[in-house]
Amino acid sequence: MESGKKRILIICYNTLHNDPRILRQIDALNEQYSIVAAGYSDPGKNTSYVGLKDYEYKMIDYYFNYPWLFRKFFALITQLYL
Repeated sequence: MESGKKRILIICYNTLHNDPRILRQIDALNEQYSIVAAGYSDPGKNTSYVGLKDYEYKMIDYYFNYPWLFRKFFALITQLYL
């Protein structure tokens, strides 16, 4: 990276090398800024790259065996606080 330039961090929870929106952003900002891209793959441009781990989300399914009223309550709490 060149000193004297401000740095921009681009975070994308997708593969960077085939995301046209991210590649256009890098091309547009690369002249004036030093770019650091974070994502699941290297964009292949003149940027620094930080790899993100692919996280596997777990489905909350333990309350499906509860009565209907408890399931509605848990669904409401999940929507409000998570």
